[in-house]
Amino acid sequence: GFYLGIGGVVTYKNSSMAAVVQHFGLDNLVLETDAPYLPPVPYRGKRNESSYIPEIASFIALLINIPAEEVALVTSANAAGFSTYNGPYYTKKGIHKNKLVYIYMLSYIKPNTSN
Repeated sequence: GFYLGIGGVVTYKNSSMAAVVQHFGLDNLVLETDAPYLPPVPYRGKRNESSYIPEIASFIALLINIPAEEVALVTSANAAGFSTYNGPYYTKKGIHKNKLVYIYMLSYIKPNTSN
């Protein structure tokens, strides 16, 4: 299993992330900011912040034709599901033992399979 961290880049006109989201669906997504960089449209060029996450959720909702509330519920549940995992976490940057790390776009974590 894996999760994709989807940030503001998905809202960019020439981004291929929209196709990735459509391919994988919500069950493998968490929303993230990449703060302070890469804010979603319409905030492009400004400092990114977590308050822009609803813009990302709204864009994904339109993309896959579901309510934004469903995007929020599913991606929040996905994030809650790995936040209690006692590591190690695997990311493109390497292994981080016993702590939550930021999931960068197209990084993955090894899920807790002991339950």
